[in-house]
Parts: sequence; C-alpha cells; structure tokens
Amino acid sequence: MRRLHYKFIVIFCASYSAVAHIVLTFPPARPMAFDFLVNMWTVGPCGVEYNESNAILTNLTSGSDVTVTWHTAYPHLGGIKLQILDTDGSIVTELTEDEFVSKNDTTNQSYDITIPDDVECDHCYIRVLRQASEWEGDKDDGFLFWSCADVSIISVEDECFDGKCLNGGTCDGGECTCLDKYEGDRCEYKNDCSTEEDCSSNGECVTLETDSYPKKQCFCYEGWMGKLCDKESSITEAELKDTSDYFKLQLYEDPEFTIFWKLLDNDEVEIAFRCKSDTWCAIGWRPLDVSAECKKIDNKFENKENSSEGEAPSNKKRRKRSRHSDTRNRREVVEKRDSKINVIKDLCEAGNVSQAAEWATWSFNYGSVESGKDPPNDGTPEPESEPEPEPEPESESEPEPEPTPEESENNEDNVVEPEPEPQDDVALHPMDCTDVIFATAIGNKHRVVDSYTRDRSTPKCDSWYGGSHDLTGASAKREDGILHVRFTRKLSTNDQADHDLTNNDMHLIWARGQTPYMFFHKPFSGLESCKAQDYDFYKLNELKYHGTKPSQRGKRVFNVFDDTKSAGSAEFPPDCTDECDYKLDWKYIKKDDSVKFTIEAKVEEGGWAAVGFSEDTKMANSDAIVGWVEPSSGELTLTDRWLNEESVDGVALDNGPSDLEKIEGSFVDGRIKFSFVRARDTEDKNDLPLTECVYLLYAWGGGMEDGDITKHKHTRVSDEKICIGSGAKRVEVPIPLFILCVFLFITGTQIFQ
Repeated sequence: MRRLHYKFIVIFCASYSAVAHIVLTFPPARPMAFDFLVNMWTVGPCGVEYNESNAILTNLTSGSDVTVTWHTAYPHLGGIKLQILDTDGSIVTELTEDEFVSKNDTTNQSYDITIPDDVECDHCYIRVLRQASEWEGDKDDGFLFWSCADVSIISVEDECFDGKCLNGGTCDGGECTCLDKYEGDRCEYKNDCSTEEDCSSNGECVTLETDSYPKKQCFCYEGWMGKLCDKESSITEAELKDTSDYFKLQLYEDPEFTIFWKLLDNDEVEIAFRCKSDTWCAIGWRPLDVSAECKKIDNKFENKENSSEGEAPSNKKRRKRSRHSDTRNRREVVEKRDSKINVIKDLCEAGNVSQAAEWATWSFNYGSVESGKDPPNDGTPEPESEPEPEPEPESESEPEPEPTPEESENNEDNVVEPEPEPQDDVALHPMDCTDVIFATAIGNKHRVVDSYTRDRSTPKCDSWYGGSHDLTGASAKREDGILHVRFTRKLSTNDQADHDLTNNDMHLIWARGQTPYMFFHKPFSGLESCKAQDYDFYKLNELKYHGTKPSQRGKRVFNVFDDTKSAGSAEFPPDCTDECDYKLDWKYIKKDDSVKFTIEAKVEEGGWAAVGFSEDTKMANSDAIVGWVEPSSGELTLTDRWLNEESVDGVALDNGPSDLEKIEGSFVDGRIKFSFVRARDTEDKNDLPLTECVYLLYAWGGGMEDGDITKHKHTRVSDEKICIGSGAKRVEVPIPLFILCVFLFITGTQIFQ
C-alpha cells in the first residue's frame, strides 16, 4: 500500500461558490480559488500556494467512486485531465490514465473517478487540468488552466466516516441529510436561499437554469438590495427617465450600452446604465495609476502577462452559395437568430459542422441585415449535406489571448508566448484590480452585486475579498429587452475591494453577457466547433464569459467629475474598441479654456497622423496639427500648420508662435500615439479659433520625403460641426463620399504631380 505521510491538518469544509474559466467545486478548490489560473502566467502545480490558515481539506476514501465537479465559464477546445499529487507536486496517480478526456464535450463539468485502493494520504491534492487548444502555448501540454483541491484519502469501513457529510449535514446509513440551502450527496453545494424568507421576505428565491451553484438566488423587490435582499435601498426606481441632469457616455450604440452619472450633495455619486441584453450587464473601474502590486492579495504569484494571441489557421475554402441570396433571405436568417433560436445547436446536432463554422463567422463579423453581407444559409440544416471536416474559422478580426477584454496581436506561428514577469510600472490588463458592478433582472426583480476582480478571473462579490456590499442604493429591471440599472455609492471608501472615485481620469470597462442563442468567440470555442453536448451552455442571468465581439465588451476612460458634454471621441472603423485604425479623443479643460487632444493611429514607422479644424470641411483656410516619430531618434515631431489653399503652396508650417503645450508621444508596435494641449482661442491668425463649432478633419498613414510629409493614405471628416467646450459630443468617423475632391488634407509636394 502506498502511503503519503504528512502532518495531519484539522479538516475544514465549506461551500465554495465561484464562476470560472475552471475551478473545482467538488472537492472544493484551494483558496483563493481564482478561476483564471494558467500554466503560462502562474506558478505550478496549482497556481496558488497552500495556506494552512485557510485550508479546505476534504476527506475521501480509498477505493471509492467520486464524481469530481468543476465550473467553467468558457467552453475551451480540448479536454481535461485529473491527477492526484503529493504535497511536493509529484504525480501519485493519473486518474484519467494520463489522457485528456472529454475533448468532444467541451461543456462537460464533471467526471467520475475511482480512488485507487492502495492510495492513502494525510494531505495530498487532486488537480484538474483544462486544455485551451485554441491557443497552443509553449508548454508540453499547451495552454492549460488548472485548479487544485486539498484532500485527505483515508481507508475506512464505516459508511458514515468522519467528514462524510459536509457543512453541518448528518449521516445515517451512509446517506447525508443536509441543512437548509445545502444540496448534493455530501451536502457539498450551497444555494443562497431556499424560500422567500431566506431573502428577508423582500425578494424572491429564484431557481436559475444554471449548471453551477448557487442555483437558487435572491432577486430583490424594488427598494431592497443585497445578496439576501436585507438592505434597504435609497433607489426605488430602476429606470432613469429624466437624464437632463446627468452626464452621459455612450459605450456602444447598437446594441445600446450607455452610462449616466451625477454627483450628489452627500459625497455620493449616482450611476445608471442602460444596456440591451437578455441577461447580465456590468461596468467596472480603477484609477489609471494602479500598479501590478494590486494583484498581490494574500498569496504570492509569479505573474506573467501575455502579449501574443493564438489564432487558428485560416481555411479559405467555403461552401458555395446560390447567387440569388437577397435581402429577404438575409432578414429571415437574422430574424431567426434574433428570435432566440440557437442556430449553432441546430446545425451541429444535424451534423453540419462546416455550416456551423460559416454561420458563426458570419454572425461574428456581420450578423445584421444592414451589413449587406449574405449569411451562409438560412440556418436550416440541409438533409442532403454530408458532414464535412471541421474548417477553421476565417477571421476578419483579431482573436484574443483569453476570454476577457484584450488588446494583444497575433504572432505569426499562432503561439501564445509568455512575457517576463511584469514590473510595477507595466500596464495592467483591463480587468486587473477592477471594482465591478454586476447586474441582472427578471422583470422588476433584480440582483445588483458590488464585486471585484483581482485579475482576469470572473468578478466575485466584495465579501469574497474581505470587503463588503457598501452600495447605498441599487435597483434594476428588464423591460422590452433593455436592462435598466441604477445605484449609488460613496465617492470615497475604506473597503479594500473598492476604488475611490476621485477627480481624475479612471479606467472604465463594460460588458454584457452571452445567451444560449447568441454567443461570440474568436477563435472558435467548442460550441462553434460542434464539440459540445450542452449547446445551451450560456444560461440567462448566469455570470459567464461575455464574448469577444466588440459589441460585447470594451474599455474607455472617464471621470465622474467631468462634464461629458465637453469631451468626445471619434474612431475608425466606427464603434471599434481596441486597436482602431485611427482614434481621436478630446477633452475641454475649463479652468484655462484649453483642449487636450490625444491621437492614436496605425501607421508605418516614420508615418504621420493628424487632426484638423475646418469651417466648411474643405482644405482651404483650415488649421491642422501633424505629428510623427523620427525612426532614428524615437522623438516626436509635432507641427502646427495653416492650409490656405488646395495646392502645394497651401501646405505650410504655421509661422506663428508655438501654441501647443504638454506634448507627449511614442511609436510602438506599428502605432503612433501623441497628445497635446492648445487654447481654444490662441489669438494666432494662423490658428482657427475653437470657440466656434468646427468640422474635425482626420488623416493618417503618410510618410516622409525630403524632410517633409507625403500624401496621407487615409482621410475622414466629421459629418457635423463639433462644438468643443459648448455641447461637444462623441461622433463616429463616417466613410466620406469624397476622399480626394473635398478633403485633400495635409498633402506632400508630389500630390499634384
């Protein structure tokens, strides 16, 4: 008999609820059970170290059959592997015979194992490894998520052995009788409620159609809030009907995601958001100056950030379609999707693997009648079609290295490559150390959760991190497909799971959930690849992965003290969120009547980008700021220009005094970014005053020749005048009907040759 001898630790069992990319739910995962622990960025073998002070040690018996369960928020391609390891991290037993199993069911969240008769230990642990084969990785087994559960394996004859029934359950004849709210053969799973009384009689105990616990959760009536609806809310109406006194920021236009806020007299802020969704929506924020130190919470990590994305090789071969696909057919397909039919499920279950992949690609890249792009078929399985080898997705947008808001680029070999351990000054991932408000509703009953995420892990309620639910008011409701959410909180807080809201720019993230009938992954998950059993994997009101489509998640910068009518942005393509071809942000600074402009554009090394101001969209009598970074020195050159006519002589440097201040700039990975501040009225005859509304001109992509700029590659112009400092608003950069004849903006000497 093999025995692993270690110091005996007192057994402590607790319900450990979490939503995750993967985390064990039985035996319960080792605290802290972060769900985004991967072999590329965290120290093996578990991603978290064992801590005796908060250990959860579960008794298992030699020779017994055990159903190991876990929760995953994302159906990654690949399988799972289960092992028993000793406390030194050495593998004692391969519970899945050294194989990754369940590769054809990426939605599987349980596996039956048998503890070998000859294995006993005072303390060892069970580890689950989960492949994410869509990202290859550089380890032997590729890109893996991992989660560990600390266990004692004992040899007993008594069916009611010590620790058989968990969480206060009692054993009789080997059967467990559980306390209220607990379920499972060993009372291992916990719900939030079982009756309305558990919701303080101020809400309803709702049984969700979910595959994870808590399956029963409290949804509060208006006027109440909190996990158990036991806190009185200062907000009793979820819908913000009069927005005239609120600042506004539209995060996405269609489907809508808009936030509103205003400062209150009692050092509080009220925030509301309106989100088109049949399931959950969330926003989060953190100060811009937070360092990587924020990720070190009660445990040590070897944090490694990823800067590369794995992308499946494109397969350009596509199924042929009839030439007479028309708008009517497109509309029928879109309406079928929008009518909450799971098209991927229908196609996969009929064996039409290639059609499912084509549909998923079309839905991700276009997905609307207005796009003018024909869908691959009408969504109905074709009986005469033989199942084809699964194609890889044809991608027209960058995939992401992991399921959260990302900004990385693909590398040529499609390999996820780790970077050196980040230092304190390395930029954080958008989700790192973020204060998050998660909300969902069933009619007028709501759940609004004050939560936090340490890293790319799924947000958990503040109490999980030792904080508290300290919203002073919260309410939400769902009506006509729109989730309305309102909440209030103090601007300053001593809660370690909250960030103060100060008069500074804050990093803002937003997301909405996916549903059983509309989900988006790039690269494809097991759902689009027809490697699943549960095609209704995404459940309504269950916090799982939001998807990679730009309409599903994004990031911005905001300041709750700012009047958003005095700030704005423009980007191309419209509604792009990350790595736009061109993006301009402007912010009015009231105290000195100036404007800060920030430009970021995709250009070649030495290429330039510009912003211009015009009274009539034309080049003549326009003002422009052009910047580029010298390849040899890495220094930014920023030039102020006045365009007096549409000719070579009209492209000239501004010979007046320098009116640009606080200049910063860089060129990194094919992107130029620079910012500057100028007065609205410089009193320079070669500058156009911004005290009047002007058209904004955008240009980027030109190079350098003979010491000056050459012709631009791309130009755009705002479709209306923008009033900076007096009702300015966010605009999308339209594709103009005139690129050469109306807006020959910032040209080089060879344009007219």
